[in-house]
Amino acid sequence: MQVTKEQVDPCTFALTIEVTAEAVNSAFDRTYKDFGRYMSVPGFRPGKAPKAVVIKYADPAKVLDRVRELLAG
Repeated sequence: MQVTKEQVDPCTFALTIEVTAEAVNSAFDRTYKDFGRYMSVPGFRPGKAPKAVVIKYADPAKVLDRVRELLAG
């Protein structure tokens, strides 16, 4: 991860954050794996749904929030 800080005003900074594609893909994989453990997917026991099904049933907004948390922390 590369972070660039630029001072816009005396009290304002602009941050540019660059993350590698591998890190983003890894964060998405981990998120779907975690969601799959706890999600209730029709026709599957908890934690046994395939990734493609978890992707279909997962809330995209929650997925993006979790990916951002993983990448930031």
